[in-house]
Parts: sequence; structure tokens; C-alpha cells
Amino acid sequence: MEKRIYLPNFEAVRHFVRESEACDDTVMVSKEGFKYQIDGASLLGMLNVIGSNLIVKYSGNSNHFLRVLDQYQTN
Repeated sequence: MEKRIYLPNFEAVRHFVRESEACDDTVMVSKEGFKYQIDGASLLGMLNVIGSNLIVKYSGNSNHFLRVLDQYQTN
């Protein structure tokens, strides 16, 4: 599954990282238009993408994490 999200500030990134750590599968994040990927559970890595449009790839089935993605989803 792939979703586009936007994390506007440090609090949003911290929330996203905390939820990614609790997932049943790996969460990979990349800036829109870039090829490199960041582990969604890495606070240090995710700090580099604050305020960017992001693409999240997640193949797990945690309904809780999907609701988190919906919270930050963009069009």
C-alpha cells in the first residue's frame, strides 16, 4: 500500500515515528520526487523530511497505523 502524507512539524513527525515503531511491518518513507527511502521508525531520518510531501510504503495490516496515515494524508 502506498499513501501520500504531509508531516508539518516536529510533533507530527514524532507521532508518526512512534506509531511506525509499533507496526507489524516495515514502514518506508520517501520525499515525493526523490528515490532514496527512510525507515519510518527512525526519528533522525524523519527529521530530514519535516514539511515535505511524502510517500509512505507499508505492506502490513495494522488498522491503527492506517488511521494514522489517514490523519496526515494529502491529495
